[in-house]
Amino acid sequence: MISKIEEISKDRNGAENHTLPLCIGFGVLDASRTRIEYPEDKNGEPIINASYFSYEGELVYEVRLDKESCYVEEFFEGEVIGMTKSPTLEKAFLQKFLCIGKNPRFRQMMGRIAKDRNIAFVRPGRDGFRTVYFPAGLIFVLRLPVVPCDRITEIEPKLRDISTHVDIDAVCEGRVITAGQGRLTNYFARFVDFSATLWHLEETLDFIFEWGLVPQYPEMGLYILDPADAAPGSFQVYLGEEGTRMEAYAHLLDRPGDIHVIQAEEFITSAIHQMRG
Repeated sequence: MISKIEEISKDRNGAENHTLPLCIGFGVLDASRTRIEYPEDKNGEPIINASYFSYEGELVYEVRLDKESCYVEEFFEGEVIGMTKSPTLEKAFLQKFLCIGKNPRFRQMMGRIAKDRNIAFVRPGRDGFRTVYFPAGLIFVLRLPVVPCDRITEIEPKLRDISTHVDIDAVCEGRVITAGQGRLTNYFARFVDFSATLWHLEETLDFIFEWGLVPQYPEMGLYILDPADAAPGSFQVYLGEEGTRMEAYAHLLDRPGDIHVIQAEEFITSAIHQMRG
């Protein structure tokens, strides 16, 4: 039996002891729908009921939170696609974020943002990510190779202009290394690292492409990375498109902790040998 129900207004956005994250993963809190129940059989301990909606206004999460547990239902196109129960709100959502690669909303978004764009989505696992956060869910590093390196002078005004809308984490020197026809070629480059949360990813990509920062050459496209794969010391070899002379390529950044160019070239050569069998 419920002895009292308290509606949380938009002005309050949660009572002092019942504050909820404004944004979790794909959803933003609708404070006008949030309420607190005080059941008699819980000795007056509050139960918070909250709803989170997508940018388009579609219900994404329904949360029921009390002192001992959190129950979350996730929705997609009006249907329940997952249920999670954990001791805390954070643990409930971290379970979801770890397997977000299976999520239909995530798959739909990735298909939409990559359509007709020079984007490479580098995911560490088939269905999961190594690095998850609460309440953001995922944070992506969007890496843009700038070749030739003096092109950075051309795009610097654009970077300054969009910096009020997107987060630019770093601009650093490095190389694009290509392999083909039995030889390796090094091109000096600059790399611009943007970052975006799950909620802001689509908007951030729209800004980057609308400002014409991404050329059409495959190896010079925009790379969406897990932060662990963008950190110093990480190195990824990409295979060239079938039917082209370029068999493989890689981006080597020049930061403390990154590998030496000789090691990078050895990794690329090894990857080609493995590809050939």
